[in-house]
Amino acid sequence: SDMTYATTTLHYTLQTVGAPVGLNLIDAPAASLPLGTSTIVHAKAQLSNGLVDVTQTATYNTRAASSPVFSVSPGGTITAIGTGIDILDVSYSGVSASAPIAVGACTYTLAPLNQIVPFGGGSVNVQVTTTPGCGWTADGGDTWLAFTSASGSGSGTITLTATANTSGATQVA
Repeated sequence: SDMTYATTTLHYTLQTVGAPVGLNLIDAPAASLPLGTSTIVHAKAQLSNGLVDVTQTATYNTRAASSPVFSVSPGGTITAIGTGIDILDVSYSGVSASAPIAVGACTYTLAPLNQIVPFGGGSVNVQVTTTPGCGWTADGGDTWLAFTSASGSGSGTITLTATANTSGATQVA
């Protein structure tokens, strides 16, 4: 009678019809997620009558090779806690989807920067140092200096094999 009222949030339980045929991840970071920030990755199940948001009921996990670069909580919130790349796995009612999530910028160092190969040829190694999960591929070289190992993830080794120098002139690559 005094014209006052109260508001309340209404919650509805979703009852889907049929089994989903696919799962789409919406808002997964396309670029590197800044360290210390959080975002929600929404999940939408594809049913025969269209897409249904299942973010709150889907299961979220990180597939870290060694130390995870993001944490994930129920409801799809991911928080960047380290630098590198990990995989986010999401499942709902028998279907799943995955997305790579990059956190922070990957930096790389090479050592040694220069090497001398004997005139008879041989192999040389270059050490790549980077954060776990950061991928790399080496290219370049020359016809006489071929890559035998030139890609990896995290720290690793680039291996090059030099053929014998039959010209007697200094070769540089």
